[in-house]
Amino acid sequence: MDSLTETERPPGAPRTPYGQRAATVALTALAPAVWGTTYAVTTELLPPGHPLFAGLMRALPAGLLGVAITRVLPRGDWWWKAAALGVLNIGALFPLLFLAAERLPGGVAATLSATQPLLVAGLAIAVLHDRPTAWRWTWGVIGVLGVGLVVLGPQARLDAVGVLAGVGGTAAMAGGVVLTKRWGRPVEVGPLALAGWQLTAGGLLLLPLALAIEGVPQRIDAGAVGGYLWLGSMGGLIAYTVWFRGIGRLPVGASAPLVLLSPLVATVVGVALGESLSPPQTLGFVLALAALLAAQLNSPNAQNDRRRKRAMTTGMPKKTGMTIAVLGATGVVGSRVVTEAGTRGHQVLALSRKPASEHSHVTPIPVDATDAAAVREALAGSATNGALYGAPGGASYGAPGGASYGAPGGASYGAPDGASNGAPDGASNGAPDGASNGAPDGASYGAADAVVLAVRTSPVDRDFLVAATRTVLDAAAQLGMRVLVVGGAGALRSPGDPELPVADNPAYVPAELRAVAAAGIAQLRTCQAHPDADWVYLSPPALLEPGQRTGCYRRGTDTLLTGADGRSWISAEDLAAAVVDELETPGPERHITVVHHDERRDPKTPPLSHNTSAPVTRVAMGRDEDGGDRARSR
Repeated sequence: MDSLTETERPPGAPRTPYGQRAATVALTALAPAVWGTTYAVTTELLPPGHPLFAGLMRALPAGLLGVAITRVLPRGDWWWKAAALGVLNIGALFPLLFLAAERLPGGVAATLSATQPLLVAGLAIAVLHDRPTAWRWTWGVIGVLGVGLVVLGPQARLDAVGVLAGVGGTAAMAGGVVLTKRWGRPVEVGPLALAGWQLTAGGLLLLPLALAIEGVPQRIDAGAVGGYLWLGSMGGLIAYTVWFRGIGRLPVGASAPLVLLSPLVATVVGVALGESLSPPQTLGFVLALAALLAAQLNSPNAQNDRRRKRAMTTGMPKKTGMTIAVLGATGVVGSRVVTEAGTRGHQVLALSRKPASEHSHVTPIPVDATDAAAVREALAGSATNGALYGAPGGASYGAPGGASYGAPGGASYGAPDGASNGAPDGASNGAPDGASNGAPDGASYGAADAVVLAVRTSPVDRDFLVAATRTVLDAAAQLGMRVLVVGGAGALRSPGDPELPVADNPAYVPAELRAVAAAGIAQLRTCQAHPDADWVYLSPPALLEPGQRTGCYRRGTDTLLTGADGRSWISAEDLAAAVVDELETPGPERHITVVHHDERRDPKTPPLSHNTSAPVTRVAMGRDEDGGDRARSR
């Protein structure tokens, strides 16, 4: 089962999130670097006058090989998605770029291709609702200027058809990048399969064009065979595999500028073949390289703002009277976070598919978690009756039906027998006849101070989970609020063996739950790859189930915790207490976990907090069934 590839596993002990990102950037950069050799290979090795045939040989054999290796075909709507991406990234890109190369000087065509990061930034606003910063716009323009200085000469001329073809090809690939980011890839489908699908689709589009317009070259010598093999292997299947992997792991603002490497590598190859660079060209090379590197960094202002905010909140007295948005408010965890926050005097925005509440401190708002505009409106305090918050295909939240949430042995994380979190016979949480129980028309409420993302689908839908996480992170970053993601235990390290991820440890995650663990890890990766959001990822212990609220738990970072009896367990009620504790008194760590603490079994180990000397005291927060009323005190 390839749902847990090396790209999805938690890092080993030496690897940091910054090291992971640097490695991902370096690997992704190999693709445009290899593409930079295309011009030299085409002019030096391939038969002249057959650019469409060259594109066909680069795409179709490589795509069929990728499908044969993975033996995975698209399913459902991924048939048309793979075809659309194949047309944009391969089928339309190749002929348009070849046409531009024929009608324009190479320098003009390369400069047009360098505008791709700017086009991606513009498309990302509409498709991903990702608003580029001034930092990204500025360096995008500098990158175009740098490439222009390198490749534009005094003999550069413009041709209307060539310019339109160059812009069209660049726009096609920009659209492919943005849609690849938007759609991700299906669960248990790796980047190799995705590359195979798209290369095959693009190659099938090019096949009739190449044969009808150009035909097969009359002579294909050994050098041409080597050129086709290079373009199809390194420049085709391998390059597109690492490219699609990188797009999925990196923000579009970091991946798109890497295409600047193509003209820069082409320039280096030209120098190796005997060409020389003038001082303006050298300056342009430096500017383009600086733009590429700067795109991998966050804006200094954004970094300083996040450091300042985290420094100000860590160690401060606990926050009171917050407005907390909870996405997945009717799920097992989300519903208890709503109750816990309300009991402590916070206002709650309950965002879910069909939210319902009779409490004055709760404002129910139906929202689609992947609708960026609706999520942003809800968090900003301006939504009334928003779009329904539902997983694709009617999947429900809180993993009903007894689905497991990282728990060994099939422990239940949801309502039994498919009940919708306490609503009998699948009723919509108390809403009669399917009523949405949303905020009444024209109702107003304040903007959220923080947002809790506590969604799960049954069956597991990693694509939806990643998309929802990215949507929330984007909206929260724009609004300047903190995000607490209730994730999965699979992203933790195994106790006693930090090199072994919990997701790969059968003692905690049996084979039937590996897809669930993989989805949680993908969610953490989405958080780590986001350039601007202020987030914290809370991994529950191995077993999470409804129970009693004791208010006693131990807190750790990225290693699975166990109790004195060896169990790694917590009730959903105590997990909710930990969630609200973290929001009231944020800590410095970005990945945390908790476990139930029984003082009677383990009196020597106090519950952990950000300050390990902080005591556990009794506060008025409502009694549970055994009369206990203890809660964490910060």
